[in-house]
Amino acid sequence: MPGKIFVNYRRDDVRDMAARIRDRLAQTFGDNNVFMDVENLIAGQRFDVELKKALSETDVLVAMIGPHWVKLLTERRARGERDYVREEIAEALQRGIIVIPALIERTPLPRPDALPANIRDLVLHQKHEVSHERFGRDVADLVNAIQVGRQAARSKSEHEWRRGSEPLVQGANYGPGEQTFESRREPGEGKLRRFKDTDISPEMVVVPAGSFMMGSNKHGSEMPPRSVSINAPFAVGRFPVTFAEWDTARLPHRPSDRGWGRDRRPVINVSWEDAKAYLGWLSQNTRKAYRLLSEAEWEYCCRAGTTTTFAFGDTVTQLQAQFSAKEATEVGKFPPNAWGLHDMHGNVWEWCEDNWHADYRDAPRDGSVWQGGDPSMRVIRGGSWGVYADHLRSAMRSRNSPEFRADFIGFRVARGL
Repeated sequence: MPGKIFVNYRRDDVRDMAARIRDRLAQTFGDNNVFMDVENLIAGQRFDVELKKALSETDVLVAMIGPHWVKLLTERRARGERDYVREEIAEALQRGIIVIPALIERTPLPRPDALPANIRDLVLHQKHEVSHERFGRDVADLVNAIQVGRQAARSKSEHEWRRGSEPLVQGANYGPGEQTFESRREPGEGKLRRFKDTDISPEMVVVPAGSFMMGSNKHGSEMPPRSVSINAPFAVGRFPVTFAEWDTARLPHRPSDRGWGRDRRPVINVSWEDAKAYLGWLSQNTRKAYRLLSEAEWEYCCRAGTTTTFAFGDTVTQLQAQFSAKEATEVGKFPPNAWGLHDMHGNVWEWCEDNWHADYRDAPRDGSVWQGGDPSMRVIRGGSWGVYADHLRSAMRSRNSPEFRADFIGFRVARGL
């Protein structure tokens, strides 16, 4: 049975907006299942005792972060004052429950170095934006994220993960020596081609030309859906770039693996600019023009001919992708999509070439990189190990600044044929 939803906020930051969100959550989940101190505490109760009790009954904490959040945090630390907001977040993170940073009125997510060590992992949790202009839709999406997160948590507790010792697809061979693989196309349509340009190159898969419907009607940034045509086949990395591949390049930046291991784990803590540096090194040493995928190419590769929410259907499980987890895992541990591409859903977000645009109005229909938009933000796709299933959708979009490094973002290579 689900626990309570704990609304964590600073009264001198976003009190009014927090109250509005609390009311909307209560409409869906019930008054008794949403906790907010001003709504649930009565005169004479011990503030600290009641908060601790509420947290013990909580399975979702929504941390409201407004424009003054970091400043107030810093001031309280400097004065040595007790900070209940920080304590609540720290306990939720320690317990491993669902934590959603709700960014109010386009407040940016705090940088890790601006946070105390015991709440630094807050930035690893997929953020959710709520604004006055889009309040109804934003809160509806928040409700959905909570529901999907709870479903994923239940699924995780009900299933034992079987990884590494057995292939997850009957008859599959994920060995590096395999040169072709059977596609999941209709019988008689042949095999898809795999190749490596050199020993230092990532393994590539040839993706066919074709058309697809890009986007969805689920979220404003994914609208309007439109038909996109990819007029020529191209090659894309079978997996996200791994630490082994990155370390071969011996570039100046040596990203941390957080102690999770390197080798076949996807490289993390690399910015968009770092990815471009690797692609330049790879192109120079192979004499092939490697690049990032355009956002349209990325979704085309992820869908692999499907029109469902995920490449595997309208649901995804933790036997199909790495999400709602504690860390990234080795590439190729989960089944490929119909075009033989692994980890398009989950494990690490992947940098795309495009600048961020708020929606798809006037977007190109030929799969090319979309120029213009906001050059201070680059598109990331696919979701990661630390987010909920909803953020793994084929149409899901997000973004970050090109110099941003995090342990939940990597990249995948592409090139023309």
